[in-house]
Amino acid sequence: MDVKRIFWVLLCFCFICLVTSCATTTTPLRDNKISLSGVPLPENIKIIVPDPALPAEIRAFSGRWSGTWSNSCGSLKVVLIVKEINNQEARVIYAWGDEPNWFIQAGYGKYIARVNGWEIKFYGGTSTFTFKMQKSLDKLRGYARSLDYSSMTTMRKVD
Repeated sequence: MDVKRIFWVLLCFCFICLVTSCATTTTPLRDNKISLSGVPLPENIKIIVPDPALPAEIRAFSGRWSGTWSNSCGSLKVVLIVKEINNQEARVIYAWGDEPNWFIQAGYGKYIARVNGWEIKFYGGTSTFTFKMQKSLDKLRGYARSLDYSSMTTMRKVD
Protein backbone atom coordinates (compact mmCIF):
# COMPACT_ATOMS: atom_id res chain seq x y z
CA MET A 1 0.00 0.00 0.00
CA ASP A 2 1.46 3.36 -0.93
CA VAL A 3 1.55 6.35 1.43
CA LYS A 4 -1.14 8.27 -0.47
CA ARG A 5 -3.60 5.36 -0.26
CA ILE A 6 -2.90 4.90 3.46
CA PHE A 7 -3.51 8.61 3.99
CA TRP A 8 -6.92 8.47 2.25
CA VAL A 9 -7.95 5.33 4.14
CA LEU A 10 -7.04 7.01 7.44
CA LEU A 11 -8.84 10.21 6.42
CA CYS A 12 -12.02 8.26 5.58
CA PHE A 13 -11.76 6.40 8.88
CA CYS A 14 -11.48 9.72 10.75
CA PHE A 15 -14.60 10.99 8.97
CA ILE A 16 -16.47 7.84 10.01
CA CYS A 17 -15.42 8.48 13.61
CA LEU A 18 -16.50 12.11 13.31
CA VAL A 19 -20.00 11.24 12.12
CA THR A 20 -20.66 8.26 14.36
CA SER A 21 -19.37 9.91 17.54
CA CYS A 22 -21.36 13.08 17.04
CA ALA A 23 -24.01 12.41 19.68
CA THR A 24 -23.79 11.38 23.28
CA THR A 25 -26.78 9.13 22.69
CA THR A 26 -27.62 8.05 19.19
CA THR A 27 -30.49 5.92 18.05
CA PRO A 28 -30.32 3.54 15.06
CA LEU A 29 -33.15 3.94 12.58
CA ARG A 30 -32.96 0.88 10.34
CA ASP A 31 -36.69 0.22 9.81
CA ASN A 32 -38.22 3.63 10.43
CA LYS A 33 -40.98 4.61 8.01
CA ILE A 34 -40.53 8.39 8.44
CA SER A 35 -37.77 9.94 6.33
CA LEU A 36 -36.65 13.17 4.73
CA SER A 37 -34.37 13.20 1.67
CA GLY A 38 -33.79 9.48 2.24
CA VAL A 39 -32.67 9.96 5.87
CA PRO A 40 -34.82 8.10 8.43
CA LEU A 41 -36.15 10.33 11.22
CA PRO A 42 -37.61 9.79 14.69
CA GLU A 43 -41.39 9.94 14.97
CA ASN A 44 -43.46 12.80 16.43
CA ILE A 45 -41.12 15.71 15.72
CA LYS A 46 -42.80 18.95 16.72
CA ILE A 47 -41.38 22.25 15.48
CA ILE A 48 -42.27 25.24 17.63
CA VAL A 49 -42.76 28.49 15.70
CA PRO A 50 -40.11 31.00 16.84
CA ASP A 51 -40.98 34.25 18.55
CA PRO A 52 -41.72 36.88 15.85
CA ALA A 53 -39.63 39.38 17.85
CA LEU A 54 -36.45 37.39 17.09
CA PRO A 55 -34.23 38.65 14.25
CA ALA A 56 -35.10 37.15 10.86
CA GLU A 57 -31.74 35.35 10.58
CA ILE A 58 -32.46 33.46 13.83
CA ARG A 59 -36.12 32.69 13.00
CA ALA A 60 -35.00 31.33 9.61
CA PHE A 61 -33.15 28.42 11.30
CA SER A 62 -36.45 26.94 12.47
CA GLY A 63 -37.52 23.89 10.46
CA ARG A 64 -36.03 21.04 8.44
CA TRP A 65 -32.77 21.21 6.48
CA SER A 66 -31.23 18.64 4.13
CA GLY A 67 -27.68 18.26 2.80
CA THR A 68 -24.81 15.88 2.06
CA TRP A 69 -21.31 15.63 3.53
CA SER A 70 -18.93 14.53 0.76
CA ASN A 71 -15.30 13.62 0.30
CA SER A 72 -13.24 11.33 -1.92
CA CYS A 73 -14.44 8.24 -0.02
CA GLY A 74 -18.16 8.79 -0.50
CA SER A 75 -21.04 10.93 0.69
CA LEU A 76 -23.46 10.96 3.60
CA LYS A 77 -26.99 12.41 3.47
CA VAL A 78 -27.90 14.36 6.60
CA VAL A 79 -30.86 16.24 8.00
CA LEU A 80 -30.83 19.01 10.60
CA ILE A 81 -34.13 19.79 12.31
CA VAL A 82 -34.29 22.93 14.42
CA LYS A 83 -37.25 22.17 16.69
CA GLU A 84 -37.08 25.27 18.88
CA ILE A 85 -34.90 28.38 18.86
CA ASN A 86 -34.38 31.58 20.84
CA ASN A 87 -31.58 34.19 21.08
CA GLN A 88 -29.29 31.86 23.03
CA GLU A 89 -29.98 28.24 22.15
CA ALA A 90 -31.74 25.86 19.80
CA ARG A 91 -33.03 22.33 20.30
CA VAL A 92 -31.99 20.31 17.27
CA ILE A 93 -32.09 16.80 15.86
CA TYR A 94 -29.17 15.82 13.63
CA ALA A 95 -29.88 12.68 11.56
CA TRP A 96 -27.86 10.76 8.97
CA GLY A 97 -28.55 8.04 6.43
CA ASP A 98 -26.74 4.81 5.65
CA GLU A 99 -23.30 4.99 4.03
CA PRO A 100 -21.96 1.49 3.36
CA ASN A 101 -18.58 2.81 2.12
CA TRP A 102 -18.01 4.38 5.56
CA PHE A 103 -19.69 1.53 7.49
CA ILE A 104 -22.30 3.97 8.85
CA GLN A 105 -25.85 2.97 9.69
CA ALA A 106 -28.65 5.53 9.79
CA GLY A 107 -29.27 7.21 13.14
CA TYR A 108 -29.83 10.52 14.90
CA GLY A 109 -28.84 12.56 17.94
CA LYS A 110 -30.59 15.29 19.92
CA TYR A 111 -28.60 18.38 20.89
CA ILE A 112 -28.78 21.81 22.44
CA ALA A 113 -27.06 24.19 20.01
CA ARG A 114 -25.61 27.57 20.92
CA VAL A 115 -27.03 30.47 18.88
CA ASN A 116 -24.71 33.29 17.88
CA GLY A 117 -26.41 35.61 15.40
CA TRP A 118 -26.13 34.04 11.97
CA GLU A 119 -24.87 30.64 13.23
CA ILE A 120 -25.71 27.73 15.48
CA LYS A 121 -23.14 25.33 16.92
CA PHE A 122 -23.29 22.07 18.83
CA TYR A 123 -20.79 19.52 20.07
CA GLY A 124 -20.93 15.75 19.98
CA GLY A 125 -18.16 13.40 21.05
CA THR A 126 -14.99 14.88 19.61
CA SER A 127 -16.78 16.81 16.86
CA THR A 128 -18.08 20.35 16.48
CA PHE A 129 -20.92 21.10 14.06
CA THR A 130 -21.46 24.70 12.94
CA PHE A 131 -24.24 25.83 10.63
CA LYS A 132 -24.14 29.38 9.24
CA MET A 133 -27.25 31.00 7.82
CA GLN A 134 -26.74 32.46 4.35
CA LYS A 135 -28.02 35.94 3.42
CA SER A 136 -30.84 34.39 1.34
CA LEU A 137 -32.18 32.78 4.59
CA ASP A 138 -32.91 29.52 2.73
CA LYS A 139 -29.45 27.87 2.84
CA LEU A 140 -27.07 26.84 5.59
CA ARG A 141 -23.34 26.35 5.20
CA GLY A 142 -22.38 23.44 7.46
CA TYR A 143 -18.96 22.67 8.92
CA ALA A 144 -18.02 19.50 10.80
CA ARG A 145 -14.69 19.55 12.63
CA SER A 146 -12.74 17.25 14.90
CA LEU A 147 -9.09 17.14 15.91
CA ASP A 148 -8.11 15.39 12.70
CA TYR A 149 -10.87 16.04 10.18
CA SER A 150 -13.12 18.73 8.73
CA SER A 151 -15.87 18.71 6.13
CA MET A 152 -18.33 21.14 4.60
CA THR A 153 -21.86 21.00 3.19
CA THR A 154 -24.61 23.29 1.95
CA MET A 155 -28.03 22.51 3.39
CA ARG A 156 -31.32 23.63 1.94
CA LYS A 157 -34.58 24.20 3.73
CA VAL A 158 -37.16 21.47 3.19
CA ASP A 159 -40.86 22.11 3.81
